[in-house]
Amino acid sequence: MVREALDLATDAGDPVLQSRAGAALGEAFIDAGDSSSAVEALEAAEAAFPSDGPRAVQAEVLTHLSRAYMRINDPRRSVEAADRALELAEALDLTRLIAEALDNKGSSLGYLGRGKEAEALLEGAVKVARAGGHVAAEIRALTNLGASVDTATRGLEANRASAQLARRVGNASLARWAEDMIRWFAYAVGEGWDEAIDSGLAQVADDHARGVGSAFDEARTLGFIGYSLIARGQPIDEILARIAELVPRIQDPFAGLSLTSLRGEQALFAGDLTTAVRLGVEVSLVDEPARMVFASTASHAAVAARDRAALETLLAVAEGGPTGGYRKAVSAAIRASLLGVDNRLEEAAVAFREAVALAQAEGEGFGAGRVALDGFLLLGPNHPVSRELEGVARSVFEKCGAHALLAQLDGALARSGVAVSPR
Repeated sequence: MVREALDLATDAGDPVLQSRAGAALGEAFIDAGDSSSAVEALEAAEAAFPSDGPRAVQAEVLTHLSRAYMRINDPRRSVEAADRALELAEALDLTRLIAEALDNKGSSLGYLGRGKEAEALLEGAVKVARAGGHVAAEIRALTNLGASVDTATRGLEANRASAQLARRVGNASLARWAEDMIRWFAYAVGEGWDEAIDSGLAQVADDHARGVGSAFDEARTLGFIGYSLIARGQPIDEILARIAELVPRIQDPFAGLSLTSLRGEQALFAGDLTTAVRLGVEVSLVDEPARMVFASTASHAAVAARDRAALETLLAVAEGGPTGGYRKAVSAAIRASLLGVDNRLEEAAVAFREAVALAQAEGEGFGAGRVALDGFLLLGPNHPVSRELEGVARSVFEKCGAHALLAQLDGALARSGVAVSPR
């Protein structure tokens, strides 16, 4: 229907109506996960806008265009479009567009490594949206704030607030997005995995039964819970096959990248270290906002393979990511691993202690456990610091039921001749 309205406006030679319809079409493309088509529609709408046209329409087009640029990982153009939208929206006191443009700009600045500015703008977006009663804008800003704040625990809290608000007002699309982010942060924090997995599988089944939900929704949900299932040692061949079916229907590159990352994790626990390292490094080198998460995940396979070259590559990816505590924690863990691979064990022991503490400070409980496991494997069970690292790793893995990782830990102990207590 929106496409038909755009065609009618174009045929009628009405540039203002054409821009209005283009803005609506672009927003629809964004919500459907087709960000490239959104950019195309919105750039055409902007180009068609007459110099004497209503500024409120222009502000709408620019706000959506900023969001579309953000979604195709073009943060600089997103910031530029947001600034233009804000100048117009402020003059007209269009509080919904002000909130949305602040949200877009804040998220894009986060991609550019300007984390403190990003968080301040996103908090401002929440405040403006809430004061103006713009619930959808508030929900979206809360969700993006959750992805930009400095710790995983704060991210979990922000997305819980977002999901609760979305459910209360009946916005199923935004609720679904926030609930998926809750599943991801539950994985990162190392808590609530049962609920995350069960609710995710139930959501996908319900969507199928009712014929709702997009391909991107399903791939995102399955991808996020897939990491937890792999860590638990549960088979996910069917899930990976389903994501692979969905990827060609999804414009957003994240779906395909997360599938590659998941296949790397699966190969790690299957003992195919060559494939695990290759896929992990491959996905980490793609210029995508999640590349630092992919690099952190891939580093564990590089440790298992004692692959120094891969660790150096992943360290470069991490150090080139957005500034902030998460980058510091990931970089510290990879540096500690390099010391361990080089057999500089006393330096590595100190570095692993520091890296675990940094991950814990970021609320990355599960990440701290994996870093501790890497340290334990590289230092060896008989090193004085290894028992401390074992205790951290075991506590985390037992709490979230990460049986595949517990098996790695117990296997290393058994190979060293250290008795493993029955569990």
